[in-house]
Amino acid sequence: TQFGLKLDQYGKKPAVMKNKLGASVTRDWTEQETLLLLEGLEMYKDDWNKVCEHVGSRSQDECILHFLRLPIEDPYLENLDNCNNSLGPLAYQPIPFSKAGNPIMSTVAFLASVVDPRVAACSAKAAMEEFSKIKDEVPSALMDAHLRNVENSVVNGKFDPSAGLGNSGIAGTLAEKDETEAAE
Repeated sequence: TQFGLKLDQYGKKPAVMKNKLGASVTRDWTEQETLLLLEGLEMYKDDWNKVCEHVGSRSQDECILHFLRLPIEDPYLENLDNCNNSLGPLAYQPIPFSKAGNPIMSTVAFLASVVDPRVAACSAKAAMEEFSKIKDEVPSALMDAHLRNVENSVVNGKFDPSAGLGNSGIAGTLAEKDETEAAE
């Protein structure tokens, strides 16, 4: 009962990283490495093996940790100057995503486990309410058509979760030429 999950894909280290020491975790990231990380994420989504190969000079754990440390441009975040770049709960725990199937979801689960249960419950409730609002905006016929497109892409050997989204008309998924026409 594996449910099609690939749990081993994050356990492999690329050939570039076989002889790297743990001391490289403390080494500062250059702008070039950060750009390569962001470029790799754009190209390979959540395939962290390929992302760290794209960066070339960092391990998978370093890439994930640096991604999680990147600043979030959100006007609603409080002033974080008092944090002094601390890792918070991560400073006292082993890295939670090192052997996980999906490192981002594993980190989310870890962070949810270190907050007060009432805060987590309120956050989950708010997220579900927002999801309910958004869910009703997409007609079920449109969703069924998208699922068929994805299933057809899998049958053809090309798994693409965004198959046919550009033609669906769902907000934010218009093809680029349609967006430029709409802007004019």
